[in-house]
Amino acid sequence: TWQAAQLAGTGGDYADGAPRFFSCQSCHMRPVNSAGCDKQDAEVRPDLPRHDHMGGNYWLADVIRYQDSQGTLRFGGGLAAEQETAMDFARQRAIDHLQQAAALEINGDELKVINLTGHKLITGYPEGRRMWLEITWFDANNEVLRVDGEYGPLKNADGTPVTVNSPASGQPVQVESILNLDDPHTLIYEAGLAITAEWANRLLALGWPGSMPLAYDRKTGEVTRTLAQLAAASPGSYQKSFHFVLNNTVISDNRIPPYGMRYDEALRRNALPVPASLYGDPGALGIYDHYDEIDLNDMSPSGTARAEIALRYQGTSWEYIQFLTLANNGTDPGNGGNAFLGNEGGNLLEAWLHAEIPLADSVAGDRRMVPPVTMATSTWVAEIRDEIVFKDGFEQE
Repeated sequence: TWQAAQLAGTGGDYADGAPRFFSCQSCHMRPVNSAGCDKQDAEVRPDLPRHDHMGGNYWLADVIRYQDSQGTLRFGGGLAAEQETAMDFARQRAIDHLQQAAALEINGDELKVINLTGHKLITGYPEGRRMWLEITWFDANNEVLRVDGEYGPLKNADGTPVTVNSPASGQPVQVESILNLDDPHTLIYEAGLAITAEWANRLLALGWPGSMPLAYDRKTGEVTRTLAQLAAASPGSYQKSFHFVLNNTVISDNRIPPYGMRYDEALRRNALPVPASLYGDPGALGIYDHYDEIDLNDMSPSGTARAEIALRYQGTSWEYIQFLTLANNGTDPGNGGNAFLGNEGGNLLEAWLHAEIPLADSVAGDRRMVPPVTMATSTWVAEIRDEIVFKDGFEQE
């Protein structure tokens, strides 16, 4: 965006010399070299704002196209060629926005993940979207020591593939995700929403069924907790859940604040990080850091010579798609289903499994299952530190 603003030739200000302040419009109405209308004598300006409120959704156009081809697209169908072309352009703009949204900066052993947007990084409702660092650590012989945040085909503890049956064919398909969500070395930026035990009791009193699943095991699909089980838990307990309408608390939010985010304003808007002490812990009247800092030397395994670092973003995850599929009650109203929307969980799963997302990263030889997009990359080379070795009480060279 800053480079685009330089095209006006006034050091980043508007072509007429008016000061340019950087805001939401910096990305979503960025300056381009163009005319303001389609008249032949229209003046071409070097700083014409381009109205582009595209976000980072790089995958939905291809899911829509897939469902259109399968006859499962709700509220539409029969896409025209110009509509598909427009979706292709929108997909490219989404990728562009994602790759302009963040930067990786290394100074010595310190890695900074910098938010270049005017909102949290990442933004939007957390329906499976997540950003994370994938770091591959190498030794001096270029052998891989460890991969943090590795993404790929999911396996069980015994090495067998984690599969789900394709709704259309009935055939098992191995699913893809971040391999180890609980690895302390894997840094994922996302918001975590949940239901508290106190609210679960209130929902039961309002008539919600106690058997309603709140979460599923991502490998087996088994229910890990029901509403009644949470209600019976000790006060203060909670369950992270994709039941967004029912969630009543934010248990974690480590998304990176934008530049200049003030504590008091974030508090007023209910937008504080969770915990609020993250990103500089500014407190009242203070301003949050707009970046995350990671000490690579502390994270690195023994013997590390260098690390290849990638900042990844995924538009929606296996865990979210699985939840939508399993939580769908089907088409029978007598069993809590919906005659019109009862098959949509399966339809979305089918599209997630099989729609190719051309501009995303290739995973296991294809670009299905909404694979991540690489937002930024960097390389860290470990410093060679002089060490004093003592043997038999004497310093050795």
